[in-house]
Amino acid sequence: MNTTLPITLNSQQREVVENLQENILLLAGAGTGKTNTLAYRIAAILSQKKASPEEILCLTFTNRACKEMKERISSIVGAASLSVDIFTVHSFCAQLLRTAPSQYTDISGDFAVFDETDSLEVVREVMFEIKQAQVADRPAQIVQSFIGLVKEIYLLDPAGGYTKAAAQAFVSQREKIERLCLDQWYQPDPKFFRFLGKYGVSLVELYNQKMAQNNALDFNDLLIKTGLLLSQPEFFSLWKEKYKFVHVDEVQDVSIAEYRLIRKLCLAAVTLICGDFNQTIYQWRGSQPNEIIPLYQRDFSPVTIRFTSNYRSSQGLLSLARQFLFNAFHIGEAAYSPGSLVSGENPDVILREFDTCQEEADFICQTVAGLSLQDACQVAVIARTNKACGQLCQILQETQKIYNNQVQFVPGDQYRMFRCASVKDLLAGIHLLLHPFDSESLKRLLIRYVKGVGEVTVNAIIQGYKQGLGISLCDFVDRRTFEKQDFFSPLLDQLECGNVIVFDVESTGTDVYTDDIIQIAAIQIDQTGRVISRFQRFLRPSKPVGSSEKVHGFSDRFLEENGEDPAVVLKDFLAFAGEDVIVGHNVSYDMTILRYNLSRCNISSPLENLYYDTLYLSRRYLKDLPNYKLSTLAQRFNTPHQPSHDAMDDILATADLLVILADQYLRPTREARTALYKKYLSRFEEISLNTARLRQEKNNLDAYTLLTQLTQMLGIKEKYKDQEENLAALEWLMEFAREMEEKDACALLSRLLEISALSAGEMGEIGASKNKIMVITAHQAKGCEFDYVFLPMLQDFVFPTYLSIKSGNLEEEKRVFYVSITRAKKKLFLTWSAYGDGKMNKASRFLKYIE
Repeated sequence: MNTTLPITLNSQQREVVENLQENILLLAGAGTGKTNTLAYRIAAILSQKKASPEEILCLTFTNRACKEMKERISSIVGAASLSVDIFTVHSFCAQLLRTAPSQYTDISGDFAVFDETDSLEVVREVMFEIKQAQVADRPAQIVQSFIGLVKEIYLLDPAGGYTKAAAQAFVSQREKIERLCLDQWYQPDPKFFRFLGKYGVSLVELYNQKMAQNNALDFNDLLIKTGLLLSQPEFFSLWKEKYKFVHVDEVQDVSIAEYRLIRKLCLAAVTLICGDFNQTIYQWRGSQPNEIIPLYQRDFSPVTIRFTSNYRSSQGLLSLARQFLFNAFHIGEAAYSPGSLVSGENPDVILREFDTCQEEADFICQTVAGLSLQDACQVAVIARTNKACGQLCQILQETQKIYNNQVQFVPGDQYRMFRCASVKDLLAGIHLLLHPFDSESLKRLLIRYVKGVGEVTVNAIIQGYKQGLGISLCDFVDRRTFEKQDFFSPLLDQLECGNVIVFDVESTGTDVYTDDIIQIAAIQIDQTGRVISRFQRFLRPSKPVGSSEKVHGFSDRFLEENGEDPAVVLKDFLAFAGEDVIVGHNVSYDMTILRYNLSRCNISSPLENLYYDTLYLSRRYLKDLPNYKLSTLAQRFNTPHQPSHDAMDDILATADLLVILADQYLRPTREARTALYKKYLSRFEEISLNTARLRQEKNNLDAYTLLTQLTQMLGIKEKYKDQEENLAALEWLMEFAREMEEKDACALLSRLLEISALSAGEMGEIGASKNKIMVITAHQAKGCEFDYVFLPMLQDFVFPTYLSIKSGNLEEEKRVFYVSITRAKKKLFLTWSAYGDGKMNKASRFLKYIE
């Protein structure tokens, strides 16, 4: 590890690195070296033994920034950096939820994260079921935006439920909802506004039900579920002292709800938050920097450090940035190091007016040709909106044909590889392998690849669920359903024979991959719930129990005296379970940690028992509960046994619940359920066999081979054989997976799904392509830097946008403009056209701030 501070660190940066006692508010503008400084700060923490790598948390807003931080820290800290927790806020939430013990949550650890495209499909199903005239012809994106708005309000006050959140939305966010309800001519639609007021809560709750049925969470759900988890004192006790140092980057992009979550994790830690509040361009996503800073100062009493030296851009470009800040926001010289503005002609900034957009394109192509670049990837064309990017890129591509310099202009959306149809298909296949209850992914594959299964068949099966039969679309690819024409027959039959094992475990912590099981308890029951035999043993862990003792109550001393050799206990449990059906509540956590403990003990016996989860069974039949935790269900049915944090208490309560569900729901609906299965099952035979084969082989294949076989199984390449872009995107995904560091195939594919869902198509995941110039939006450009930047179409109603001018809300548009002009390191080209779309244009009002 390189622990010597480089002489290149300035005094402000050294203060951040060396002050490891106080909380810090770091104000750092674009190009001021904050990422490098944070890397040296972490190196200092480790070299001075202020904390172990596992006790350091770094959070940032985008995957691109997260990736850059990992690379920078790794270059300075070395191998130790692999144990430092570096996440985006959403990926941190996903990690916490996946490793949460089952007694605290009704979220199964193998949940899927749905991106905006996936969740939009769920919204379409919701709209299909509502069947109101007001929504029939409305874009699903409008309803999706409304649901997101209600969830953002719920995040701030979950105690009031979604009913209160929806009502509050029409008070505090009325203007936003009115903007959502504009028709295609941008006129208010009062009927749709009233519809949202009347059915808004139903829309949200039905959406939540469908997400739960798919074992899926959207971006807001990640924050909501994590907040609910941390609000439970016993679970919070596991996390509140985990980190000694917390660093939050890009804090200007953080919402109030995200800040509250972060604050909980930081209370026992030395905390640093940093950002550039001139780059706040995500207020439409909920970021509120003007409120975050006072809250942080109140909660943590930090010292304030400001970076004022810029190491990215030329003097002329720095002068331009200072001038814009001063004129647009009345921000003085403190933003950067003192220095006079460049008077007269600025050699690093070219401002040109043209008659048409075509002339702008000619200028860009001619200028690029004259730059004599070895690699054009250091050039970018930045426009305000996706529409402007598309229009401009098409003109540039046509214009470039007359220049013979091998440079290509490519739209930023081309870099959204995760959104390409072929990649979405393969990702849906991965979802199906890893998440057996993800009906949305299965639906996509069925309709696109399976003959004889279309929208009519899928909707008929969904109707079976609505009728209370407890049927899921995923049952039709499960081999259990084919064997006895009923997904639940193995469970019901084995319950009658007394061959069902209900089990639970307690562990040293919440990480299924590294923590040790310290207690394993199980009972064998008959169909009445009578206990036939018991298994309850303690295991000696390889690590201290730490704060988990507060949950299960077993101390290191107790386990030393009562615990046994883990290998012996686990072998005995496998013998006790035999080939019986296993049942648990939120059992995927227990099954996963059990498999990894078996592997660490070098026990090769496979754990291949069929298993069922009372969490999923409850969701299929009960639709009126606030959550599906075991404690909630035990109260709902007043079970004879109540859960606690002892494994035996929990499995007795789970056994009670299983018997109730079997008696009241599974058996009474068996005949009708079987009839529906028989009607459609034959159409799913091939995909069921292929999926079962790959699921069985997935632990014995590397990820690349598994993806190759999945691609072949579905016939994805054949489907897109004449579509070059889709084939290229498919190859890119395969190579992207091959280059990932995870050794375990399932862990790698799970990580790939998370990146695809949380990246929002960021270009940082793809990297630059040789001799290709990106035509991107200002939001896509955030966090990137280029030697040369072209900023065309700088006219009113394009930049700033029509809606921002109409509403009079130009403050965030100014910040978007600031982000755009600070992407350049050497030279910036600003252009606009006087005519277009049959009308005269006015130069962007923002240009007056830099004249």
